[in-house]
Amino acid sequence: MKKIVMIAIALIASFSLNAQNKIEGTVLESSKDGPFIPVFGANVYWEGTSIGATTDINGNYTINEPESFPAALSVSYVGYTVDTNIFIDNKYVFYLKSSVDLDEVEIEGKKNTTKTVMALPGLNFLMLFILPECIIPAS
Repeated sequence: MKKIVMIAIALIASFSLNAQNKIEGTVLESSKDGPFIPVFGANVYWEGTSIGATTDINGNYTINEPESFPAALSVSYVGYTVDTNIFIDNKYVFYLKSSVDLDEVEIEGKKNTTKTVMALPGLNFLMLFILPECIIPAS
């Protein structure tokens, strides 16, 4: 009986040591024309650590607390910078804005109307239909 109690205490202690608090939040794109758009695949991480997470399709993330405080929570996404961040409803919400302004690009195309005729010596048009395969030796 004493062994069972010791094993139970060891299991409870190991679970409590492994339990970490989680921080939840959302990453959204600041939009000038309308509602905020969730950012899928943004990297959320504690600066100076290897603890990080990635946002899901709705812009939500869950990340473990850092081992020590003070710590700074950061977000990175290609082509965006953090505009503002707020703490609301027990969640950290980051608003990103585009850091690249692209101008309009015009592309013009032209169709090539010249035709190229390729001739193979020793091979005529009828042989292509008669032969099931055509093996051309390398010269």
